Amino acid sequence: MDNSITDPGMSGADAGLLAALGAALLAIVVVALLINLVLTYFIWSAYKVVPTQHQKLPAGLVWLCAVPCIGSIMMIVCAVMVPQSFQAAFRDAGRNDQGDCGFLLGLIGSIGVLAGGAVPLIGPLVSLGCFVVLILFIVKPQGCKKALVGG
Repeated sequence: MDNSITDPGMSGADAGLLAALGAALLAIVVVALLINLVLTYFIWSAYKVVPTQHQKLPAGLVWLCAVPCIGSIMMIVCAVMVPQSFQAAFRDAGRNDQGDCGFLLGLIGSIGVLAGGAVPLIGPLVSLGCFVVLILFIVKPQGCKKALVGG
């Protein structure tokens, strides 16, 4: 007699599947946090070379980008403040050869990743595309860092 309908317990196969899904979800979250930490480190390492009188945001606050939930909002703040700080430092040095220092890339990437999470069907694709834009944004402050230290 099959009593699986009335049995409130979970079968071994169902429990194994649930455990595998849980482990996969945990792995995805850990990888996402590690990626976020690496991105934050690259932004911070470039930003800390800006002289403190030109920093629009204390360098330690850049690490708030790695905090879940508020990190998305903080990424928008950093996408605005970090390029402005580099621009101020270059302006003080009498240089204007670095353009917007990644301002537009950072703004598009950070807002797009945040907005992509709110759109049901195409949101993941938008977020992935904007994540690539964020990678390009991170390259620009690294170049500004080299120009500021070497210049």
